[in-house]
Amino acid sequence: MTETDMPWVSQAPGTWVTKVNDLPGCPAILHSWLSEPGLLTARLEKLASGPIAVQVLGQTPCIFADDSAPSLCQVSRTMIARRVLLKAEMVNWVFAETLIPMAAWQSTTWLRHLGDQPLGAAIQKAGAKQTSRFEYSALMSSLSLRSVVPALSTEDRLMARRRWHQLNGFELLVQEVFLPNLVNAITARS
Repeated sequence: MTETDMPWVSQAPGTWVTKVNDLPGCPAILHSWLSEPGLLTARLEKLASGPIAVQVLGQTPCIFADDSAPSLCQVSRTMIARRVLLKAEMVNWVFAETLIPMAAWQSTTWLRHLGDQPLGAAIQKAGAKQTSRFEYSALMSSLSLRSVVPALSTEDRLMARRRWHQLNGFELLVQEVFLPNLVNAITARS
């Protein structure tokens, strides 16, 4: 099985923790961003003083093999990985990967046709409930991630967060990786 057959974020080297303060190497300036309870896109728009563009990188089948999955995901580990970049003024700020159970993907038309719309606002509008707390990790950049964000190096440690959501009886995993350009923008505007 190749790397693209697996989720990029949850398979990247790194340990997930439940408290942002326990995240090794995380700059203090990112703590409130990582633990942001609202829509990340809305906070990014405030920082950018303008709209955030969503660039869809792909929506492809993958096998999810993470033991942290809720019991609803234990039955079927075949997912669709929706991978996007969130950009401000054409600069990559966040890589997001959402894992959607195949049955949810097949039965939810609006989800398949979301296109370049932010997922968070769409699932919130559809009544999705957060079913877990955030988990955080300092990830090493993977080959897959470096293929879509070439400015990353093998030495980059990327702060990430993930949380499960329930939508129409299905569990979706939303994973967001904060890219160096976002960290630079937050630092410059502080």
